Amino acid sequence: MKKEYNGELLLCPCPTVLVTSKHEELENVLTVSWTGIASSHPEFVTISINPKRYSHHIIKSSNKFCINIPNDNIIKEVDYCGSITGKNANKFEECGFNKIYYGNDYIVIDQCPISLICETHQIIELGSHDLFIAKVIKKLINQSTQNIHNEVSPIVYFRPNYYRIDKNTIGYYGFSRND
Repeated sequence: MKKEYNGELLLCPCPTVLVTSKHEELENVLTVSWTGIASSHPEFVTISINPKRYSHHIIKSSNKFCINIPNDNIIKEVDYCGSITGKNANKFEECGFNKIYYGNDYIVIDQCPISLICETHQIIELGSHDLFIAKVIKKLINQSTQNIHNEVSPIVYFRPNYYRIDKNTIGYYGFSRND
């Protein structure tokens, strides 16, 4: 039996990422937990950002951003980047992030093991948030990475808490098939 729930939308887990953006002299990093894969061939991803957020204007102006997937060892920095605005703070400096400029338009965070270089394809206004649909231009991993599944310790969000994903494999794609 189920009962009606009138609290905030609960969809879990939501991957927690650091979205970096750059347009002319403006740069910012924003924590986003409303993100996902939209297509695998060609590769498209989505992020949802409230239009009031500082990064929204930067991304909308440049049509470019980078999704950086952090490990759990920088959870305080991840939370910080989603808690304050970049209008009044240089979150890159305050968090001690090593910025790597990828071309003239993108910023990659060195502390994140995976970075996706994205170009906005479409923006859909949905209400409280705009959905940015973006094509993945490049996928970057740390040079020292040997096995990405063993070296990434992603963070997920389930309002209002962050969680670590354990490394216990409970299955794999296609294991339920008998043919």
